[in-house]
Amino acid sequence: MSGKQKSRIVIFFYEDTTDDEGVQKHGGRNRNVLKEFLGDAKIKSLQSDGYNVYMYLDNELMDIDHLCCLAHARAKFKYAFDQGSPQARIFLELIAKLYGMEDTYRREKFTADEIYRRRNSKKTTEIIEKLRTELYDLLANPEESRSELMSKALNYLKTFWNQIFAYRNDGEYSIDNMAAERAIRPITVQRKNSLFFGSVKGIQNSAIYNTFIETCKQAGSLLQGLLLQTAQRIKKGKNGLRKPSSHDNMQIIIVKFVNSFLDGCQQAPA
Repeated sequence: MSGKQKSRIVIFFYEDTTDDEGVQKHGGRNRNVLKEFLGDAKIKSLQSDGYNVYMYLDNELMDIDHLCCLAHARAKFKYAFDQGSPQARIFLELIAKLYGMEDTYRREKFTADEIYRRRNSKKTTEIIEKLRTELYDLLANPEESRSELMSKALNYLKTFWNQIFAYRNDGEYSIDNMAAERAIRPITVQRKNSLFFGSVKGIQNSAIYNTFIETCKQAGSLLQGLLLQTAQRIKKGKNGLRKPSSHDNMQIIIVKFVNSFLDGCQQAPA
């Protein structure tokens, strides 16, 4: 029942943008950053945390499955439980059962079709319905003694319920976006250790550097040889690529380079 694992591309990018009033901003996470990065791209799904900018996906990009991260919801209940909210325990236990199932699918190397079937089985549905029942029972019966942390966890789960459990729509979807979180961690540490990047050029260089490093990690390949192969393919104009020009924005350069780079990752021995 095992299937071929697909290679993943990790892309970091930085781009100046404008806010809704047309004022130029350096970096940031506003909606225009997301709109400009996606452009006219045809993508099947996009997974995010609960940052409100990403609700643009649900409001305007109806053809995209927008997934939120169950790990973020779990973390809120874990924090509430650790700070003295015993009602969070049942949520942690039910979420743990869902993760246990996902661990089994990964360990047994089930195909996407088999994962989809199991995610929508009676057993999985009963766990999720139990979560829903516990959620709405508590929301319908507010208690003065309920902590603010517990209330935030409940409201987060209610607000993003559809997006959190949209991972059941496809066997290739992930239950959380922790792979992205792990990829981000090195660049966050780098930024702190270097006391920020110092300039826009420094940010752009770091984005390109970490794009290749993290994509190599995903592909299980060595960086040096693949970078050389990729540069040679671009120099020779293979795969329809050309040298980046000064008119290309940062994400176009990165995407072109990484697409060719990933070809090398797939051909190289792990």
